[in-house]
Amino acid sequence: MTHTPRWLRIREAAEELNISESTVRGWLLRGKLEGLKVDAVVRVDRNSIEKLARMHRYAEARKAQQRSTVSPWKRLYDRIGV
Repeated sequence: MTHTPRWLRIREAAEELNISESTVRGWLLRGKLEGLKVDAVVRVDRNSIEKLARMHRYAEARKAQQRSTVSPWKRLYDRIGV
């Protein structure tokens, strides 16, 4: 069984999320990610990364569902009053 660390370096969090380190820092400042700073060392909570990823997947799924529920034909019929 491999041990997965709960606290990641900013670089590791950026790699996991496939974003830049400055974006991770910005998200930490805005509270989008949770972190811990001890002296000059900043760590990102892996649980907050997973929560952010789940929320993003949920939002994308909702967008896709909303797009697929109204067919282009229905939009056309509604527009021309059929």
